[in-house]
Amino acid sequence: MRTLLRYGLATLLALAVAGCSSKTTSTPSTTATASPTPGVSGDSITVTASSAGQTLSLTDQSGNVAAFTFPEAAGTVLLGTMLTVGVQQTAPTGAPASVARRIRGTRGTLSTGAFDDFFTISATQSYTLTTPPGIVITGTAANPFAAGTYIVQLGVVGGSSYTTLGNATLANNVLTYSPSAGGTPPQFPIVAGTTYIIQISM
Repeated sequence: MRTLLRYGLATLLALAVAGCSSKTTSTPSTTATASPTPGVSGDSITVTASSAGQTLSLTDQSGNVAAFTFPEAAGTVLLGTMLTVGVQQTAPTGAPASVARRIRGTRGTLSTGAFDDFFTISATQSYTLTTPPGIVITGTAANPFAAGTYIVQLGVVGGSSYTTLGNATLANNVLTYSPSAGGTPPQFPIVAGTTYIIQISM
């Protein structure tokens, strides 16, 4: 089953990367700095992409803090490449229909047994990560995570479906998604002009 999921992810990523240029140049050596912009749809951060990997912190509308860890690049990153990551608790416009559970059009305070975080990823120039990003979400004392199964899925804006990546584990009010938990993960190409969605839902 894990092998089938890995092949499904590889197929989705291969379709997204089709037609992408293989041109490479030198890698930026500066450390990325984040400029969070909270808003009604959650947090959004734009940073300089780093070939060495980087961790970005985001806060969703319920106050949960998500550490989003990008692994090292599987090659060079074009100079001036900007990476944008966002989080919101409603499906982005153009998101596929969820296969795990229904997507609620609106939400207020988290209710017991229900959770959605949608992480969006885009870059100004194409590059490839050695694995999909890892995610650690720390819940609030006022709104603790309910016990249950949290499914992690990958899609693209304008796509027709999600691919299941695996599950996030829950311990001490912290949700953790590790790409390597289901075996050896495939590389993760980020194609310029494509907005990727990682959905964590219960």
